[in-house]
Amino acid sequence: MKPVFDLFPLIVFFAAFKYFDGSLFYATGAVIIVSVLQLALYWFKYRRFDRILLITAGLAIGMGGIALLFQNETLIKWKPTAMYWAIAILMFASQFIFKKPIIQSALEHELQLPRKIWIRLSLMWIGFFVVMGFVNIYFAYNFPTDVWVNFKVFGGLGLTLLFAVVQTIYLFPYIKADKEAKHNDG
Repeated sequence: MKPVFDLFPLIVFFAAFKYFDGSLFYATGAVIIVSVLQLALYWFKYRRFDRILLITAGLAIGMGGIALLFQNETLIKWKPTAMYWAIAILMFASQFIFKKPIIQSALEHELQLPRKIWIRLSLMWIGFFVVMGFVNIYFAYNFPTDVWVNFKVFGGLGLTLLFAVVQTIYLFPYIKADKEAKHNDG
């Protein structure tokens, strides 16, 4: 259920863009509303905020609000890049602030990995998000808006899923060793 919750603003953006005849402004307004609702629902359910949800909602509300105020489509097109780069910065900083990669904090209860693998995994994701930021800019400036929207929704999601599969393949020997260790302990 959480993946649907996380993807809901993206789904709403695409639906509003199509429904309102390719208007980035209506689509952005819809995402702002959905982002506020998401924050409220998350708070009422968990009595706290998820860091990534705060970042993505903050960027959607902040950049989207400024874009709507100034009627500037370029700011709307830069928001995915800002989000990708903000996540990359958060992931990089987490290694120093929390003394371990944020990806380790999120997954260590599921998977035991050597520290160097957690760091390598984190660096790969950081690199992925930095590259995705540049790819978004490329599509924003070199293709019509409807192509950019399709890339943002389907291409960005598809590349992220593909990268996650590559990560799983990379981690497979460690996942297998972790399962064997848990089986031998049990």
